[in-house]
Amino acid sequence: MIKISEFVKICNQIKDVSGVDCVKICAEEDQGMRKLQDATGTILVGVIPSIEFSGTEDAYIANSACLFFFLQKEREGQSSEKELEQYSQTQDCLMKFKEWIFEDGKSLCKIFLNLKISSVSIDPEYNVFGKYLGWSIKFIY
Repeated sequence: MIKISEFVKICNQIKDVSGVDCVKICAEEDQGMRKLQDATGTILVGVIPSIEFSGTEDAYIANSACLFFFLQKEREGQSSEKELEQYSQTQDCLMKFKEWIFEDGKSLCKIFLNLKISSVSIDPEYNVFGKYLGWSIKFIY
């Protein structure tokens, strides 16, 4: 299980790597909506990881599930072209992060130790946390 203080550090590292403007951390959607009120720019939302255990008491494996959002506030009444531009901007940040975590397995720095590549899922998001759009990435490590 990751300590909250360590998760905050990781989110700040992701901010530096991906080029987002700010970081918000939440446990669930209602809390995220409150934290994102009036947030501007490109935002990284880190959802506090959940953990599942498998095995027996004396031989178990812990798997943490991570979920991150790369978002911008939806601009009401904007054209489809402008909306796609927002998706493109948030996708650029997401792809920098994805490359970083995939490359991380090859380096000495092990942020997400034992990342299960087959568990990585990237999805476009619309109207998440009430009025934001962009991308999410989830994975197990």
